[in-house]
Amino acid sequence: MHRGMGKSENPPHIFAMADNSYHTMLHQKQQQCIVISGESGAGKTESANFLLKQLVTGAKISVYLLEQSRVVHQANPHMVSRGEQNFHIFYYLYDGLEAENKLMQYSLDKSKRDKHRYLAGAAWSKEKSEANVQQFNKVVEGFTSLGFRDDELDSVYRILAAIINLGDVEFYQTIDKDNMEQAAVKNVEQIKIVSELLGIDPADLADALTSNSVVTKGEIITRNNTVEEAVSTRDAMAKAMYGRLFDWIVNNINRLLSFCRIVYGDSLAVNIVEFADNRPILDMFLAKPMGLLALLDEESRFPQANKFHSNVKSQFYVKPKAQSLDFTIRHFAGKVSYNAEKFLEKNKNFLPTEVIQLFRQSAHDVIRFLFQCPLTKTGNLYYATPRASPRSTISDRPKSRQGSTKTQYDSRGLASQTKAQQTVATYFRYSLMDLLQKMVNGTPHFVRCIKPNDEKLPDKFDAKKVQRQLRYAGVMETVRIRQHGYSHRIPFAEFLRRYCFLAFNFDERVTASKDNCRLLLIRLKMDGWAIGKTKVFLKYYHVEYLAKMYEKQIRRVIQVQACVRRWLARVRYQKQKWALARSVITLQR
Repeated sequence: MHRGMGKSENPPHIFAMADNSYHTMLHQKQQQCIVISGESGAGKTESANFLLKQLVTGAKISVYLLEQSRVVHQANPHMVSRGEQNFHIFYYLYDGLEAENKLMQYSLDKSKRDKHRYLAGAAWSKEKSEANVQQFNKVVEGFTSLGFRDDELDSVYRILAAIINLGDVEFYQTIDKDNMEQAAVKNVEQIKIVSELLGIDPADLADALTSNSVVTKGEIITRNNTVEEAVSTRDAMAKAMYGRLFDWIVNNINRLLSFCRIVYGDSLAVNIVEFADNRPILDMFLAKPMGLLALLDEESRFPQANKFHSNVKSQFYVKPKAQSLDFTIRHFAGKVSYNAEKFLEKNKNFLPTEVIQLFRQSAHDVIRFLFQCPLTKTGNLYYATPRASPRSTISDRPKSRQGSTKTQYDSRGLASQTKAQQTVATYFRYSLMDLLQKMVNGTPHFVRCIKPNDEKLPDKFDAKKVQRQLRYAGVMETVRIRQHGYSHRIPFAEFLRRYCFLAFNFDERVTASKDNCRLLLIRLKMDGWAIGKTKVFLKYYHVEYLAKMYEKQIRRVIQVQACVRRWLARVRYQKQKWALARSVITLQR
């Protein structure tokens, strides 16, 4: 229905965006970037699924800004009753393993599933459990079809179950022999459960949670953690396991989806009409050393830092009143307020060396690999095609090489493993820069997902909420530009080089001039365009019309080429046939 059709010929649909991106890629011979944005619960994941169904025959998936913090606490506890819970996979796993009678195998208990700290507040019901079982079966089916082995699936289940159980580890405060505060594990049995799932030593896990080491002048000094530091280490461990597992799964999927086919097409340089310039706001976030993210990193290094607000110097930054924890950013669509409660704590993403070394000693290959593999500057697991085979994993490689990351990975693009570099803001900055680079190098397309109501109820339309989303998503600005401006500006030479065959005969000499551009548009019976000194100005529907005409003519050209090739093949066949007949006659003589 949407293939090869203009946007205006059908009601709006995500398939139309997919089709438009595909044909733009063919015509422009340029990378395409589809940005799906919207509030949590607005339908971004479902939109992405529709895009994949419409488009993908081969792909490489990149992970941007995975919300690892959701593993240990949800963004808004008040939204739990409305479906804002932890990642779905944890609930799928619990109900799916229960349906297969495997809960005890992974140290999970049906009677405790709504009491786990990381899953607290989940509204369990028979209907939801049945739906979770169905989703779990789909996940397993997907893993199987992608070539994941049984032992790899077992490791995935173990890591997810370990994360759930790790959240239930509790600490209490004691005093050591030097009369200093020291954290100790309250429920040692929980440590044993997590250790068994991860294939590590329980005593080593307890030590990694309750102490840390620093190197000073070549000497290793071990100090005890406070209860607050132990909790932070526990949560950092859970987030690291989930993030690295997620990246490992994506990397293995990429090895299956990768393809080397080159799609050939013709190039058309299209300049999209400019929106409001957001460079000053981006600089306020990304600039060094006084950008908001750089200052956040700087303040995170000091335990009692409190000068974050006073150091941000920008007309777009509105400081809070009195001692409020809120601040405001003046975005192009309006003011947006942010809650800075525990901002510095949440920014810290440091995983102690003791924890990394502990996981590297795991009895399970996948877990060892997750913490032997280095991270990129965006905080993701390093992805590289293995030298042996496209689908090999760490278990396929000689064990003598598993401990040496230097011989396996190129250091370019890898992140520093220092405490100062392991912050959410640092990873966010590099991820944003990487995303912007991809958008600059390609042609961006935007999908805005609008949430009709906060209750996630069908047939309920909250007009004020929708209007607010339309405004801050830039939809109003886009509509204004589409109504009053020309979204495509094409130089004369490029315009004629691309489309001259639609209106000029092959023997006509066509030079890059304003008159020839005007003549082409007139011959194609188009109106509403404009011509400047060096460029043709077109609206979006003009480009759609030209694209349809272009493809129609190309199909005719291909038909003519096919006829000519068929005729040439027939002539060659007849010649070979007569040559063979003459050879037979010659031999008979």
